[in-house]
Amino acid sequence: MVTKVNGNSTSTFGGNIDVTGNSTSTFSGNIDVPQIVTDAPAFIATASADQTLSSATWTTIAFNTKVYDTNSNYDTGTYAFTPTVAGYYNCTTVIRSAAATTRFYTEFMKNPDGGEEYYGNDFNFAASSLNSNFSALIYMNGSTDSVVARAFMQGSGGLTTGSGIMTFSAFLARAV
Repeated sequence: MVTKVNGNSTSTFGGNIDVTGNSTSTFSGNIDVPQIVTDAPAFIATASADQTLSSATWTTIAFNTKVYDTNSNYDTGTYAFTPTVAGYYNCTTVIRSAAATTRFYTEFMKNPDGGEEYYGNDFNFAASSLNSNFSALIYMNGSTDSVVARAFMQGSGGLTTGSGIMTFSAFLARAV
């Protein structure tokens, strides 16, 4: 079957294509069309309370309130995003240090029981009320991979996060 595409109009086709207009060419073969995912996972969660961290210990941040979760892939008990569609996910977080700290790191941890780390900001000076805003593009297999947002603070006294502006979100950037 041959279908023509003329000017600005297009037609559905199966088989060969003739393109006419200013020039004419013929295509013979297969055309790969990217998969369109209509149920693409996306979520955003916030922290409902400040969280105290132990000094010099990586801690998963308790993003325990969903703003939305399009595919029910975010767990407010484990704070993990486990998408059911394989692909590359744009993960973003804002974590706030609400107390004095001498060192403040943030990261995404893929597969928290020993997976890959994606580091965000590293503030290596004495300060309080620091915001870490960062994103990472992370491949997830759509079945067992998950990701959490974590923070690491050093110092003495109460090392706490500030819940008011903290968020964790992700969306499918490209399915595979």
